[in-house]
Amino acid sequence: MEAATAYGDCAECENNINKAIPVQSITHGRSPNIALITDAPTANGRLLSVKTEDVMAEILELAELSWEDVYMFAAFRCPLGYIGEGMANNVTYCRGRARRILGVIRPKGVLLMGRLSASFFGAGEKDFTIPVASPQKAVYRVSARTSYHPNYYFMSGRNSAVKEAIAADLRSIATKAGKSGKRQE
Repeated sequence: MEAATAYGDCAECENNINKAIPVQSITHGRSPNIALITDAPTANGRLLSVKTEDVMAEILELAELSWEDVYMFAAFRCPLGYIGEGMANNVTYCRGRARRILGVIRPKGVLLMGRLSASFFGAGEKDFTIPVASPQKAVYRVSARTSYHPNYYFMSGRNSAVKEAIAADLRSIATKAGKSGKRQE
């Protein structure tokens, strides 16, 4: 199973909105060491707005990384406006889907960007680990860290300290992941 398949239509989702809105995942690297998990896609299925994606590119540059080093996806498959009722079931289904994606791409580090994605994995700490099962059912723990969502840069009045903070969190995960190493086998 490939990450794109795991990220595709969710047969269990009560909303079934996912068939009407194709949601992108952003990956450029063949073997990304780092997974970036945002909260939820925009109403039109983008992981980040165009402006926020530009900010994320600047953050990657500040962290001395590129899109080649990361795989980005949303904790929730559907845009937040469509989740509404049945939220508890959707969290259960989407959490399982997110863990399957992590098992397929086997990153060495995960950055959870935003409060929703952090709480999604029960993160009450800045640094923690997430148990992930590969398609071969081998379980390993991946280093994870919470950070701001890149859109917070705009909400903060374009405070450059926000970009720096996200970049520092990303550098920390990259260091733990050994950014030049190969993905988990």
